[in-house]
Amino acid sequence: MNRLDDYLQRINEGKIDVTLRSEMADEILELLEHEKASLGTREKTLIAEAISALSTSIDSNFRPNETDFRRCLTALQRAMARENEPDEPNSQRNDESETISHKMLVTTVKMIKGQIF
Repeated sequence: MNRLDDYLQRINEGKIDVTLRSEMADEILELLEHEKASLGTREKTLIAEAISALSTSIDSNFRPNETDFRRCLTALQRAMARENEPDEPNSQRNDESETISHKMLVTTVKMIKGQIF
């Protein structure tokens, strides 16, 4: 079982805790570091979506929302499956990609990670 499957199982079992949140943030950071040189528009957008979902789940005043964790995992899985879904040559999406930098994504995840504990 890979880590994302493990996270999904823990979410299904209602085991959403500080450890899971931290591990998911670490997974995003690891993906960003591993794919740093080859992140395309699609991957940046999906990683930003995963970060947003993780952030929403952490900032919630209510009990952890499993939907946000699932959204985060789905975006991560899609970002990791790059060979199955190539970048779309849409000029608007390419413009959006220019505003989403690797450094910005890493900094955002680190800020979120700091809020977890």
